[in-house]
Amino acid sequence: MLGSIERMVTDLEKRLQIIRRQVYGKDQQISYSSSRQTNETTDLAYFYQDLLKILILSSLAIGAQLVLFVLSQNHILNLNFF
Repeated sequence: MLGSIERMVTDLEKRLQIIRRQVYGKDQQISYSSSRQTNETTDLAYFYQDLLKILILSSLAIGAQLVLFVLSQNHILNLNFF
C-alpha cells in the first residue's frame, strides 16, 4: 500500500512538472517557494498601495468637511436645507 501511495505522489509530481513546462516553457525552472515569495511580496505591495489610497481619500474627505464647517460657522456659506 505504501508503494502505491508513493507511485501516486510521483505520478502527480510528474503531471505537475508537465503542466508547468506547458505553461512556463521548457527553459524556465519555476520553484514553488520562489513563486510563493514573489506572490506574497506583490500582495503586500498592493495592500500598502490600497492603504495609502484609503488614507489619502479619507484625509481629503475630512479636510473638505472641516472647510465646509468653518465656512458655515463664519456665515460665508449659507446652506438653507429647510
